[in-house]
Amino acid sequence: MKTLILLASLLLATSAPAKADSQKDQGMFWLAYTVGVGTSLCMATEAGEVRKGYAAEFVQATLAETDTDPDLIPFKQYFLKAYQDLKKIWPQCYE
Repeated sequence: MKTLILLASLLLATSAPAKADSQKDQGMFWLAYTVGVGTSLCMATEAGEVRKGYAAEFVQATLAETDTDPDLIPFKQYFLKAYQDLKKIWPQCYE
């Protein structure tokens, strides 16, 4: 239960957009955010706090959002890079 509370707090704390000076800075923010959330979800899965498969579903839904959200479309490449990184770091959650 502590893990879920911590995860929820992390998601709320990081959901506010960071002020970035350039599109690259904003893209790097989204890459780091996605890898961080993906890592947290995978760790929660391994701890038995989140059902198996949820982490991959969450990241896939995020990627789908980058196809339709006009604020995220410019950063799609960063989300895709984050997903590739997650598959390397946590293959048990994202393969």
